[in-house]
Amino acid sequence: MKKYKLDKENIKSLGMAIWRWLNDNEMDRDTSVYFNHKRIRKVWDKLVVDRDIHPMDYCEYSGPENIVTIISEGPLYDWVDMFYDLPKGLVKLAERYGCYWEHCTGWCWTLCLNYEEDKYEAYEPDTHEVPAEPVTIYMNMLDEVNEKWPKLCEIMQHWWYLSEKTGDIGSCVIGAYMEFNYKDVTFHLLPCSPYQGECSWTPHVGVIKQKLRDIGASDISYHCGIMD
Repeated sequence: MKKYKLDKENIKSLGMAIWRWLNDNEMDRDTSVYFNHKRIRKVWDKLVVDRDIHPMDYCEYSGPENIVTIISEGPLYDWVDMFYDLPKGLVKLAERYGCYWEHCTGWCWTLCLNYEEDKYEAYEPDTHEVPAEPVTIYMNMLDEVNEKWPKLCEIMQHWWYLSEKTGDIGSCVIGAYMEFNYKDVTFHLLPCSPYQGECSWTPHVGVIKQKLRDIGASDISYHCGIMD
């Protein structure tokens, strides 16, 4: 069985071969090729190479493991729109490395393995780390918060006490939250108040920020939400 080698060097060779094919066939306009955490494109007929970039930054369907991805809104897009497939030249380039093109969207195509693990003696794609979703906490979760992060529970209760003492003042606001990092977790803390009036809790944002700093939280910011 033929073995395919998709290490960084061979992926670079494949990516550049794809770019040359696009250029030779006048399909490089409004088109970008992604490989090895780089993006190759033309800006005003000048070749530009962007670094530290991944196609998932622009098309979530391209997948976290990238061999080579093409994104196009130019002549290549028009070709696919007309013939419902990529040109045979690009298909043959993919097959030469044991791959095929997956149509992610009407304007994004990514290389995938013809998957049999023993066919590939090397495989070094770009990887894309998806950041963890923030943990949203609010007063109805006090028991759960207290079990995992008791110091946060104390701060939430103090914010509630201050808001309750201030009273129901100001406009009704939705979507407000305090964002911060604590013990390697990003949190969205919703305002702790028995009232909808945002002036019941906003006067105490500075106090709550300081209390969060005191327990070791970082990257603290308050998002004010919108009027309901």
